Amino acid sequence: MANWDFVFPYDERAETWLTQHNYVHPLVLPGNRPPTTADIKSALNEQGNLILDYPNGDDDFYVFERGQEGFTICIRGFNWNDDNATPKESSFAIRWMGELQSTVLAALSRRCGQLSMWPDSGAPAIIFQAGDHPKVINALWNEANQGDKDSWAYFFEQMYSEAQC
Repeated sequence: MANWDFVFPYDERAETWLTQHNYVHPLVLPGNRPPTTADIKSALNEQGNLILDYPNGDDDFYVFERGQEGFTICIRGFNWNDDNATPKESSFAIRWMGELQSTVLAALSRRCGQLSMWPDSGAPAIIFQAGDHPKVINALWNEANQGDKDSWAYFFEQMYSEAQC
């Protein structure tokens, strides 16, 4: 069974949880909102190396990267026929953590504000913000999940140590 990562607008609930667990984190900025279908399509279209054959309705969307076998990421929770729709309960699911996923979520955060991604695997959450560098995020996230360290504390300290919380 594949793991899913759940993406929400970063809000006070997430900030409170991170504070209660003593994780360094960014402050919630005003204007964070759930993405529309048009927002996610635009973030995907920016990549240029993807084969984008959008499904009908709210079917899972399997994104393929040119020159790669199998799907690269899968996105669940959007109505692909309605560009103005937002995901139910303000969240959507995506799977296959990697640089492409980080690139798409960083691009999406430039449109929608801060987004928080919570893996169902128990791995550290990620707060995506405008200006993030997907290669840095992936390197730190992968490093945090290696060895015996507290992956959450390590990732949040390394990623957000300049943040004021």
